Amino acid sequence: MTAHVVSPPVSGAHRARTVLAVRPTWRGVIHRAAVISFVPLSIWLLVLANTGTTRVATAVYAIGVAAMLGVSAVYHSGRLGPVGMARMKRVDHSTILLAIAGSYTAVAALALEGAVAARLLSFIWFAALLGAAIRLAWIDAPYPLVAAVYVVVGWGALIEWRAITHALSATQLLLLVGGGLLYTLGAAVYAAHRPNPWPATFGYHEVFHGLVVGGVAAHYLAIASLVLQT
Repeated sequence: MTAHVVSPPVSGAHRARTVLAVRPTWRGVIHRAAVISFVPLSIWLLVLANTGTTRVATAVYAIGVAAMLGVSAVYHSGRLGPVGMARMKRVDHSTILLAIAGSYTAVAALALEGAVAARLLSFIWFAALLGAAIRLAWIDAPYPLVAAVYVVVGWGALIEWRAITHALSATQLLLLVGGGLLYTLGAAVYAAHRPNPWPATFGYHEVFHGLVVGGVAAHYLAIASLVLQT
C-alpha cells in the first residue's frame, strides 16, 4: 500500500507572508528616499510662490506627489501584514492618479490661460478621480482597463497640446514630455515584469520605481521653472 501525503491547504495569509519574505531588499527604498527629498523641495517651492494662485497650484501638486511617494514607501515596506497590504494596495494605486493630476494642476494654473486651464483640469481631474474610485473599489479590475485609465490621465495634456506648446519654453516642454515618457516606460516595465536584473535585491519593480522617480524629477524641474517665472 502506498502512503499518500496530503499537503495542508495554503491560506491567502500564508501566501502573502511568503511573498513578503522574498521581497527584494531594495523594495520601497527608492520611494522612501524620494519622499524624504521631495518634501523639503516642495516646501521651498511654496516659499518661492508669490501669488495666491501659484501657492494653491503648487500645494495641490506637492500634496499629490508626496502622497504617491509616501504611500508607496509605506506599502512597499512589507510591514503591514496581509490585510493591511491589501488595503494599502488600493490606496497606492489611486495616489498615482492624484500625483499626475496634481502635476497637471501646477502646469495648467501657472502656464495656461483661464479657459484652457479650466478645460484641461476638468478633464484630468474627472478622469483621475474616476480612476481612483475604480482602483479603490475594484482592485482586481482587468489590466487593459486600468492601463487605459492611467494612459488617459497621464497623456491628457494632448487635448490642449497646441496651447501648452505655446505657453511653455522649449526646456519646460522637454521636461514635461520627458517626465511623461519616463512614467510610461515605467508602466511598461511594471506590466512586462522586465527587465528584472537582480530579483533578490533590485528587480523589475525597483526599475519601475526608479523610472517613476525620474519622471517626478523632470516634472519638478518644469514646475519649479514655472514658479520662478511667475
